[in-house]
Amino acid sequence: SGIGTVTQAMTSYTVTATMSDGTATGTISIGINECTGTVYKLVRSYRIQPQSEAFRIRNTANDDILYEVAVGHSHPAKQDWIHYICITVDRFDITVYGEGTVWSSSSFLYLYALLPDNEEEMLVKMRFDEVQGNDHEYFLRRYSIDHSQQWYYKMGDLPANWYNSETSNWGQAARGNFPESDNQIQLYKKSFSISALSEVAGLVLSLRYKYGCVVYLNGHEAWRNGVNGELTTSSTAENAYQDLKYHIVTLPGRSVITSSSETPIYYLQQGTNTIAIALLAISNSQKTSYFDAMVRLVTTHSHAHIWEFTATTTGISGAGSNAFDMEYTSILKNDYTAGPNSLIVTLNNDRREWVSSVQIQNYYYSNSANPVQFVLYGRNGEDEWTLLKEVTGLTYSTPGQRRRIYFPNNTPYNQFKFENFGSGDSSACSWRVQSLDLFADNMFMDIPNFSYDSSVTVYKDIEMSEMIPENAEGYMNFRISSPLPNGVVLDPYTGWISGTATTESPATTYTITATKITGGDASATISFGVTICTGGRSLMTIRFRADNYPSENSWKLYEGRGTSGTVLDSISSFPVQNAFYYIDFCLNDGIYTFEGKDTYGDGWSVGTGYTLTVDLGEMELDIMEMNSGTKPVYVSTVFSTYFPFQIEYTDWKVYQSTDEVSSEWNSVSFDDSTWNTYKAANIPATSAITTYIRKSFSISGVSDYQVMNVRVKYAGGVAAYLNGNLVARLNLEEDFDSLTLSITDHDATV
Repeated sequence: SGIGTVTQAMTSYTVTATMSDGTATGTISIGINECTGTVYKLVRSYRIQPQSEAFRIRNTANDDILYEVAVGHSHPAKQDWIHYICITVDRFDITVYGEGTVWSSSSFLYLYALLPDNEEEMLVKMRFDEVQGNDHEYFLRRYSIDHSQQWYYKMGDLPANWYNSETSNWGQAARGNFPESDNQIQLYKKSFSISALSEVAGLVLSLRYKYGCVVYLNGHEAWRNGVNGELTTSSTAENAYQDLKYHIVTLPGRSVITSSSETPIYYLQQGTNTIAIALLAISNSQKTSYFDAMVRLVTTHSHAHIWEFTATTTGISGAGSNAFDMEYTSILKNDYTAGPNSLIVTLNNDRREWVSSVQIQNYYYSNSANPVQFVLYGRNGEDEWTLLKEVTGLTYSTPGQRRRIYFPNNTPYNQFKFENFGSGDSSACSWRVQSLDLFADNMFMDIPNFSYDSSVTVYKDIEMSEMIPENAEGYMNFRISSPLPNGVVLDPYTGWISGTATTESPATTYTITATKITGGDASATISFGVTICTGGRSLMTIRFRADNYPSENSWKLYEGRGTSGTVLDSISSFPVQNAFYYIDFCLNDGIYTFEGKDTYGDGWSVGTGYTLTVDLGEMELDIMEMNSGTKPVYVSTVFSTYFPFQIEYTDWKVYQSTDEVSSEWNSVSFDDSTWNTYKAANIPATSAITTYIRKSFSISGVSDYQVMNVRVKYAGGVAAYLNGNLVARLNLEEDFDSLTLSITDHDATV
């Protein structure tokens, strides 16, 4: 053990140990290299079956693998595995994966930065869980300013524009070598470079100080803590930390436009940037310099850092940490009362997080007891709570669905309070929250205008496939020019249109408007109508479970058998990740081919794929997954939309009488013109033991239809005939006639 202080080529050593009956000897080779980049500490907290859990670290610029622990490794179970890695590239990313759909409970990957005096900064906490749909990639950059580097300083003075890039008459030193100040004021500044602003969203500042601070970026005040009012030579701090540590704050690269600040402030810029920091003590007798600082730029991906915290709850079942622990087995819930409830999250070590969106997920197992409303607050210390967002009217279409809600905010907070989760129905108290998260988003992003399919028709009394807007990331406050048809709603936070239309409606033009988190509005126009899918057309619904890589996955619908026919519909990228979504096709009776595609070549993740369904999803016709192969990889299904009869729409011929019916009643040639005609739901009750039901239909090209799938709901017994041949007998004795009773009562709902 120990720390190598000089480099050394690989050298062999002989180790000898004395035992009671002699000695034992072994050899070991040790080499010591100097890291020209940054050394990080990797920790894998293995539990059971670690060999099925894996991760890799890649160079984001070119996808080269920097380090990988692949499936099938030999790391031991039920202990932490620690490894130190030197990373020299500027941008890198971590991916977690596994053989199954989830890592063992409490199995995590952590990445730490190493600081002086045995301090560590957690940079990543991840776990693989496709059931909950965790994010399985995390993107990072190396420090632009690392610890113990040289900074310019000025002690005991506050010159005009001290925060600019000018360093004439400033001293220069590093941690542990700065002189004492003459009073309570210490000033520090340093430059760093950004080669491409398009690759940066903000920064994380790790600041070693004990009292108050004011931070400037390129001449703009970006953050302060423990200092009030205008900064003058008489200013003092109103804060004192008990322990001397690095304290962390996340800051945006650009401020958010709000009602009180309509012009954004650009804290970061391409090229040279200057960070200037004023440290203030409580009194002018506190002169010692404890200063050091680290700056790490944040990539353009939305980032969440709610990892090290304490949580308290009221009126909620389940530990407060459940919502952030990345495990599908733990949730927050309430089953008993509609009274007040709250969850307060306090970040460790007075960490401050700037956030611009909140994400909430409904229960992974059931699309019921959904949390449709809550209120989010933020604060620091004992300040009053600041309202960040009041949320009502959230919509969910499937279990485990994430809803992202943006809001304007320019303040980093140490505490966040979620208050009054609810179902939105005073008569239904139950709600369940699968997960929560808070994100810092990219305020530099050029948000394109969102759009929908220009013309959409949905089907009466059938839950519609969600209309998911393209390019909706970064939008808030969706609103529509006039009400949608009864039963259909627009989610004001996501822009998703969903529901079950209860009345037919002609195609109508609607205008939907939303506000960009970066400022400004955008609008899209859609034509939306409601009709009935029948009369030579049938409805096929395809249910997708998307994986974590939507841009790699696509699908096409072809007319006819095979993929040489006309493409009727397609998408080039899945609209969601780690979630379900649905597509409805109302197609003319015929043969069609559905094809899925993965461009990367590694297939779709375990537990994902598509399912072809009819009868509102009750009948599943085919389930397809995709394995890896030579890229691109394809998988396809040939299906028919010829439905001889459809629930709720088909007319049936019905005979209900105690009089005997002809023995030819089930033949093709039988004349049923005198029988009554009903929809299935309208067939009346009768005193007759047996009800006779017929439906005639025609098909051409019988070789195309080798199987007929039939789903039936019934209350007694059933004997089913096809062209006079008995093909099914359900809940009836083998020797039955018109007076035979069913064997048991059958539940007509299944």
